[in-house]
Amino acid sequence: MTLNGTATDDGLPSGHLTVAWTQLSGSVRGRLLQSVSVTTTATLSGAGLYVLRLTASDGDVSSSADVAITVQAANLAPVVVAGPDQAVTLPSVAPSAGP
Repeated sequence: MTLNGTATDDGLPSGHLTVAWTQLSGSVRGRLLQSVSVTTTATLSGAGLYVLRLTASDGDVSSSADVAITVQAANLAPVVVAGPDQAVTLPSVAPSAGP
């Protein structure tokens, strides 16, 4: 999935802004292709809730924002078992009861 963050700065003290994505929580460790860019691709392979944070710093102060992502489990086909094979001989006649 693509994450599109934004970060702006007032130009002080140097006009240089650095950004970084980090994973705060999640059932499986995710993979971020460009963790030092406002736009990145995240690979989250397990179902569950993930929280990712984008932090920007101008070298003097920093700010961050979080995004929560819920990954749903895949809808798998039901598992069906009809029981063991059976052999039936027809016609089936029950023995008669004696007097």
